[in-house]
Amino acid sequence: MTRLTGLAPVLSLLAEQDPAGQLVPCELRALIVGPGALDRLPEAVVSCVPEGVTRPTVVLLVDETLILRDGQDLKARAELLLTDVADVRRVVLSDGHAELHVTETVVADAVAGTAGIDVLVALGGGTISDIGKLVAVERPGLPVVTVMTAASVDGYTDNVSVTLKDGVKRTVPSCWPDIVIADAETVATIKELIESRVRPAVAGDGGDIVFRGFRDGVVYLAMKGSCSGCPSSTATLKNGVQNLLRHFLPDVREVQAI
Repeated sequence: MTRLTGLAPVLSLLAEQDPAGQLVPCELRALIVGPGALDRLPEAVVSCVPEGVTRPTVVLLVDETLILRDGQDLKARAELLLTDVADVRRVVLSDGHAELHVTETVVADAVAGTAGIDVLVALGGGTISDIGKLVAVERPGLPVVTVMTAASVDGYTDNVSVTLKDGVKRTVPSCWPDIVIADAETVATIKELIESRVRPAVAGDGGDIVFRGFRDGVVYLAMKGSCSGCPSSTATLKNGVQNLLRHFLPDVREVQAI
């Protein structure tokens, strides 16, 4: 079940465990978690709109990576959902590399692209999430809604960002997102297929394959037992596991061993 969580019970529990107040206060307003969570994006945005604004202006902050859900472009789907409640423009970030990095130039481009808006929606992996939180530093008071497309990191729900400067990654203070949306349907299906079809098939040969994460269309698996270091393990991944997952989940582009 998809649910909007106000976090009050969690915060109360943390307070009980931290009577001295040594933990960093959590400033998340809500989590929307579960299958179909993306459909709650308009509701999340409306809840962040400043008082007196009847039709907000929203930026959908993304990178160039194609992200599919149920065979559909996830970014286009999110933009379509938002047009019911807001004026939307998409800001696509790029640094000329295959994988986007959080550099000063990229952050400056994001800040420039978010002038005069009411709500920022950052949709993507941890990099886009980090950039969105850094934009909020430069634009105090700007609400940020983060839509997770990776399932293996906790950086979506904190107030720091990882940046790249002079070839070195650094963790710097940023802002809490207001709301985090996590659609768990794809990951749940991947795990179910691996548990029910893949692991039993390789167990007979003394091997094991364990799910480690899903990010931007790539499934990451750990090869264990006889599968680890086996010359045929690549063929098993590409011809077996990858084809299986892509058959049931158009979102999956590739399977990689880690």
